[in-house]
Amino acid sequence: MEQDFRERLMSLRCQSVEESEVLLRQVELERHILMEELQLLRVKDTELQEELSNITQEKVRLEEELDAVNVKLRDAESSVIRLQGDLKQLLQDKFGSLDPTGTYLSHEQKFSTIIKEYELQCRELQDRNDELSSELDLLKIQRSSRRSERSAGNDVSASELSWSLQHIESESDDSDMKQSSSPAVRKRLQPVDKIALSSLDDISVPAVSIQTELAVEQLKEKHQQEVQQLNIQLETQINYYERQLDMMKQSMEVERKDISQAFKLEISELEEQKSRAEQQVKQLKGTVDKLQTQIQQGAGGGARSMEQERKMHRERAELEQNFAREISNLVQRLSDEKEQLEAELKLKMDQEVMRVREESRLLHAQVQQQQHTHAQHLLHQLQEQLRLSREEKKRVEEELRQLKEQVCGLQELLRRCSQSEATLEEDLKASQRRSLELEENNTYLESPEVLNKRLFSERISMEEELQDGMRREEELQAQVDQLKMEPGDLSASLRSELEKLQEVLKRLTAEVKSLKADRARLIQDLKDQAMAVDGLQLQLTSVSKEVDRRRSSEATLQEDLKQKQNRISQLWSSLTEEREVVTRLSQENSTYTCLLDQLSTQIMEMEEEISSLHEQLKGLSSQLNDTADLVLDLRRQLNSKTSELDWLRADIAGRVSSETQNTELDRVREQVLLLQQALQDSQNQLRTTEEIFDREKRKMAQQLMELERLVLDLEDVMEPDAPHRTQLEEVRLENGALQERLRVLQQEVQNLDDEVAKKRRRLEEMEREHERSRKEEERLQKENFKYREEVLDLSSRNLQLSSDNGDLSAHLCEEQESVQMLQKHLATVSKEQPEEGATFQVQRLMEEKLQQQSVWLQQQEARLKEQQLLEKELISCKEKLSCQSQLEAELRSVMGKLLKVEEEKDLLQRDAKEQNHKVNSLQEEVERLQSELLVITQEKVSHAQEVLELYSKLSEAENQVVQLEANFQKLLKKEELHQELQETQEQASITLQEQIHRMKVQNQELQQQVSKLQVQEVQVQKLTQELHTLKSRLMDVEAALTQAQDQAVRADTALSVAKAQHLRQVQQLQQQAGCGEQVEVLQAQLEAEMKRSQQLEEVAKLQVQQSGSQIIMKQQFDKATVALQQRVEELEAQLKALRLVLQEKINQLKEQLVKNNRTSEMMKDLYVENSQLMKALQVTELRQKEAEKKNLLFEEKVRVLNQLLREAVATVLAT
Repeated sequence: MEQDFRERLMSLRCQSVEESEVLLRQVELERHILMEELQLLRVKDTELQEELSNITQEKVRLEEELDAVNVKLRDAESSVIRLQGDLKQLLQDKFGSLDPTGTYLSHEQKFSTIIKEYELQCRELQDRNDELSSELDLLKIQRSSRRSERSAGNDVSASELSWSLQHIESESDDSDMKQSSSPAVRKRLQPVDKIALSSLDDISVPAVSIQTELAVEQLKEKHQQEVQQLNIQLETQINYYERQLDMMKQSMEVERKDISQAFKLEISELEEQKSRAEQQVKQLKGTVDKLQTQIQQGAGGGARSMEQERKMHRERAELEQNFAREISNLVQRLSDEKEQLEAELKLKMDQEVMRVREESRLLHAQVQQQQHTHAQHLLHQLQEQLRLSREEKKRVEEELRQLKEQVCGLQELLRRCSQSEATLEEDLKASQRRSLELEENNTYLESPEVLNKRLFSERISMEEELQDGMRREEELQAQVDQLKMEPGDLSASLRSELEKLQEVLKRLTAEVKSLKADRARLIQDLKDQAMAVDGLQLQLTSVSKEVDRRRSSEATLQEDLKQKQNRISQLWSSLTEEREVVTRLSQENSTYTCLLDQLSTQIMEMEEEISSLHEQLKGLSSQLNDTADLVLDLRRQLNSKTSELDWLRADIAGRVSSETQNTELDRVREQVLLLQQALQDSQNQLRTTEEIFDREKRKMAQQLMELERLVLDLEDVMEPDAPHRTQLEEVRLENGALQERLRVLQQEVQNLDDEVAKKRRRLEEMEREHERSRKEEERLQKENFKYREEVLDLSSRNLQLSSDNGDLSAHLCEEQESVQMLQKHLATVSKEQPEEGATFQVQRLMEEKLQQQSVWLQQQEARLKEQQLLEKELISCKEKLSCQSQLEAELRSVMGKLLKVEEEKDLLQRDAKEQNHKVNSLQEEVERLQSELLVITQEKVSHAQEVLELYSKLSEAENQVVQLEANFQKLLKKEELHQELQETQEQASITLQEQIHRMKVQNQELQQQVSKLQVQEVQVQKLTQELHTLKSRLMDVEAALTQAQDQAVRADTALSVAKAQHLRQVQQLQQQAGCGEQVEVLQAQLEAEMKRSQQLEEVAKLQVQQSGSQIIMKQQFDKATVALQQRVEELEAQLKALRLVLQEKINQLKEQLVKNNRTSEMMKDLYVENSQLMKALQVTELRQKEAEKKNLLFEEKVRVLNQLLREAVATVLAT
């Protein structure tokens, strides 16, 4: 029965908890509903505020209309007063000159005209009134449209429009009234006054006064009617707006009543829930009474003593008190929550009502203030807007003007730049032509190598100038906006340079023309041409200086452009920073959204954990039930023991008991005391468990912390002792130092990777250049062979021509001698023979001579044609030789590059070897670390398994300990020690958890390092492969170099052969030369050859200088290699330090393993102690069983004694 009763109590408690949760949920729902209603009320308040502001605006507008009407009335009154004054003046002026007997009819006609004019004025006034009425209708229509606009939310614009319309209308009305009243009347009265002054002689006083008074009265009546109409309209509008305000107030009161009724309904629902809970409590009390009656009925059948019944009553009373206390606590808590909710609702309602009242009061005050300030504010705003609009318009116009000016300036700059570019291109073309002509002129003076070098260098310079010009054109087109002041100076310098170049071109053209004209006299004018060539060389040097100066100016311009580009880049960087800020803000928004999602997931997890905690609470309640059952069992045992003691005391009273019985009684008493203590402990435990239950109920928000504490408690059992905290802190510090060292090493490794990547790029570029040079070498070799063959052919043909020329000169000499002989012969013949025969012979000789000369001239023409052809072929050959010189220069540059490549190859090979050594050492270290990591991971796995086993064993031990504490709390009297142990265990568990977390982090870092080392190994393998490929390519380059050197040797031999042939030709010419002119020509050729030799010496000097610069470059490269070697040594030292650090780390891990072994040994000791405790518990259980057996024996003995006593009593009674 008691178990049923407890179960019902637990079910009632669960129901009460569920009901409280349901009530909390309902309260939360109601709160949400109330908040929504409050939001709706706030929205309505805002709408009402907007309506009030609109009403105030309408009121202000109506007041302004009233003011305008008052102004109109004042104008009308002033005009009436002015008319009356005019009439009085007329009457005073013409009163004495009236003649009643005069021309009465003419005066009547005049007055009739005046009356007609007044009638016209009245009609005009009537028309004006009609216009005013139409304007009033328009105002009404506008008011209705404003109301519709006000509902759409365009309050300010409508008010401004109405104000502006009113202002315009008032101004127009004022102006019209003034025009209609004062100026029109005056204009119309002027002729009338003039007529009256001229013709009113015999007018009657009463007739004039009556007519004017009638007109004035009519005007007054009309004005009064208009004023009354306007007042009526204003009153109607005011009444309408007052009605709207009353309606709004009524709606507000209705809404307040609805809200109060809703709150009252909610309060009544809460009261109904309270009454239901009270009814449930009453039902529970009835079930308790039924259970009590059942217990009493069941107890009436048995034979129990009075003390047992008293104890049962006490227990029942205590249980009833506890139950009543719990029920009262629940009811009180529910009532408190209800009262709190009601108080909160009342406070909220009062606050809302006060806030609404305060807002309405403030609105009224604001309306009153706005009535005074709104018009001025609107005027000020309109004036400010007009001023701002004008200023904005001016600013926009100024900006447009500036932009137009900038566009015009830019167009002018572009035009000038295009012109300068065109002139530059023309100059470049002209300089190219000039260089070609100079090449043609210098063919006879310079050797092929020097000429080719010069032409090649000039061509390269011109091409570079062309490229620079193109680049400048692009840069100028891109940076025209930033070079506003510089194009003027640049254009002036360009113009001056262009003029100089044009002058030089004119000179060159003149020289070219002279060369063309004197081509037949090339041999005679070699000296002049040499001098011209010298002048041209001087001009070329001047042109080159000008080009250098232009380059310097271009460099300055490029620097300015770079500065401006830097500014642009800074602006772009600022823009990119702003974009990055925008992206960062978007990322932050995305992170906030992610955080919201995470929070939602965390809330779901918390709800799940709350449900799990509910289940844990249910488990605790079941444990409480079990403890209550144990308490009942103990109470039953106590009751049985007490009954047995009472029986023993009653039976043994008056008898002398033996020592054994006394000892047994003492034992029983001790057992009873122990049982009583156990009862007290169990009761205390019950109370503590109930308090813990209440605390856990109250602390639902701290469930995660409690779970973490439980986990920490479970882990603390694994390591109860905490003597290793200092060691853990040292390990932590060492881990931090190791992490910093690892970061430094990682940075150094990254730097090495960057250097390796740079070297790889350089190698790739060198490989590309090597391939290009190899292809160019092949092409140049082919072209060189062709050109040399052609040069040899041309030289052989030149020798033939020179021999032909010698033959011709000899033939000419012979013919001259023959002509001289013939002349002598003719002279002798003319002396000897008569004149006829002489003339005939002379004619015959002349004809033969002419034939010979014609033949000789034909031969000369053919030879000249052949010579021209040969000259053309020589020009083409020279062009080819210039190309050959370019190719040779390219070959030289390629050779220099190949030398650099070989040097860099050697350095890279050294670096590769050193890096291979490093990689091998790192691989060894990585393998060693991997092996150590494997060992550590295995040990970790084994430790984890041991921890799991210990955890399972600990859970079993804890269950056993809980049972032992429930059954035998006498062994755990020292609660303070137990608490201290728990605290130490918690601390030890926290430290152990932190240590485990750190170990995990360290393992992860080591794994990351291992992965990075593996990546470095792959990179080193790639570098080794690239080095092998480079070696193969360098071998190919060396082979190509040997081939190029062989070809150069061949070219030298060919040149020596050509020089020898040239010397032979010179000797032949000296032998054949019979004239002084040919000797001078040869001397000029010799001088040219000397110049060529000097130039060759200069070229050799330049090559020596280049070799010196190459040596300097090599020294610099050696220094760079030494620096790299030092860097490598530093890296090796750092790697050694890293190895030492890793070795220290491994030692620390080993020490940590030793410590873990110690902790495992301590755990084993704890298990041994637990097993000893279990054995002690088993011994105590055996002793308890023995005591129970002895009690049974005592009971049997008591029964036997009772039977003996009964029998003895029966025998005594029988006797």
